[in-house]
Amino acid sequence: MKRLLRCSVCLALLAACAPEAPEEVWRELAGEVGWAEGRLGPVPTSGEGPLRAIVQERSGTIDFVFEAPREGRLRFETPDGSPQKGTRVTLASESGEETEVVPARKSGGAEVSLADFENQLVRVRFENSSGEPRSWVAPRVLGKADPAPAPLVPPKRESGTRPNVLLYVVDALRPDHLSVYGYGLPTSPRLEAFAQQATVFENAYSAGPSTIETIPTLLTSLFRSEIDGRLRPGPDAVPHTVAEVFRAAGYETAAFQANFRLRKSLGFSRGFDPYRMVTEPGVPWFPRANAEKLHAEVIEWLDQPREKPFFLYVHSLDVHHPYEPPAPFFGRFSHHRAPMSAEEMLRVIPEAVLGMDAASQSVYRKVIPTVKPEHYDDGVAYADHTLGQLFDALEARGHLDDTAIFLTADHGESLGEGGRFIHGLSLNEELVRVPLIARLPGQREARRVASVVSHLDVAPTLVDLAGIEPPRAFRGRSLVREFEAPGFALGEMGFERFYVRVGPWKLMRDARGANLYHLPDDPAEARDRASENPLRVNYLTQYLWQHSPGFRRDTAVRRLDEHLDGEERLKLDEALRALGYIE
Repeated sequence: MKRLLRCSVCLALLAACAPEAPEEVWRELAGEVGWAEGRLGPVPTSGEGPLRAIVQERSGTIDFVFEAPREGRLRFETPDGSPQKGTRVTLASESGEETEVVPARKSGGAEVSLADFENQLVRVRFENSSGEPRSWVAPRVLGKADPAPAPLVPPKRESGTRPNVLLYVVDALRPDHLSVYGYGLPTSPRLEAFAQQATVFENAYSAGPSTIETIPTLLTSLFRSEIDGRLRPGPDAVPHTVAEVFRAAGYETAAFQANFRLRKSLGFSRGFDPYRMVTEPGVPWFPRANAEKLHAEVIEWLDQPREKPFFLYVHSLDVHHPYEPPAPFFGRFSHHRAPMSAEEMLRVIPEAVLGMDAASQSVYRKVIPTVKPEHYDDGVAYADHTLGQLFDALEARGHLDDTAIFLTADHGESLGEGGRFIHGLSLNEELVRVPLIARLPGQREARRVASVVSHLDVAPTLVDLAGIEPPRAFRGRSLVREFEAPGFALGEMGFERFYVRVGPWKLMRDARGANLYHLPDDPAEARDRASENPLRVNYLTQYLWQHSPGFRRDTAVRRLDEHLDGEERLKLDEALRALGYIE
């Protein structure tokens, strides 16, 4: 995520600063984040320059929640430097009672020690009972924290050399169904071998539960809610795609993908030359080519002579519903999972259709009987096998050791959890936690990273590895740089549902309220702990408010495919209808 400040801790979001850093003001705090009079909304501000103020126009309270750093202090000023009549400041932790504090007067303003709250969540409440406007100037938390080391160790390379970069997406691939992530069936032997010289991210997250929400984020390091139709070139287009950044830096770029929704006319081809949607001859209504055909075109392109490094994006569809890999993979693992009849599947879906409109429920009920979850692992095994073949082809051409390879999924897949099937219908773990395995040039050791990382971080990392400064428009953080704040991930489903994960905690919010889960103890998200942890809910909601544009907006989301012309719309509708996604 872009730094809010060089050295300080945002009162609403972060709680650390570099040990010897000067004290600074959170410019973002006053204008964008906060709870005003018990309602979520932007806090009015006054003042100009670096000292901005939170203004309480009338009696009420404003709360902020933060994690107290080492040697933490809460500091703020008042307009004339003197106490304000009818106001008070209180602190409360998750485990303690509310405490009124009397700030010590300092040359820089009023200051409150946070020594008793170190490493705890703290709620600070600014109260105004005067009946008149009151201002809190530049409220901030100061303290010390040790930056976390970079999750990825960048390779040492000779001056003037630049690596090739491969971003490979396996559609609908769950990490917990890969043996490289500890799954009990041997579904991914080639990835296990690959991971012996790669970094496996154990807590990587997508920006949503469907392709149309996540691939824009992978390509732009922006949220779906910021993009709408802005992937297409034009005056309102997003400023950069990762392919455009590579091309501007002198890279050759290419994309080969089998997902029928990622149409060139929607702007997914920006920066790529060539951009090919690989289809299967004779099946125009469902243009799904398997990975072997997809890779054949990739290898043909790799064999072309070139003098520049390349950025290559490949997207396969073999793990996607309806889970029908070719022989001998079809049926390889299906005997490990009892098949469910259509009647059984329909009986368990009531929870999944909550909140859907009638049309969506009708489509969902038609799709579900066609799903065969017992064959999902067969598709995973086929995807792993073909990935191994592609790695072999790269090695044979001398590219394996000079290419940064990032393998991930656009989203996961529901296989019956909570009555949920396929994808796109919730923000539960089986849909938003994704594999992320990165092999850097020259890497020889296996590494595991437990930090929470996001799809937002992929584009900045890829260009950073190539020696290119990530554009300021990218929201994510490069994984080859120190983390000045805890890793976190956010995701959206339209403008209606949202999630955020920070550390072990995950919050999901929609119109019905908030759900909070402690994932190490509850990976199935079966126990909602929101009522037990109101400060934690507040704290994570502030993350959403600060970083999710969709959470701050009340406009209706536009579908990316609204911008298709008639012929393209017809092709896409035929493919979606073939899968049962539309009527």
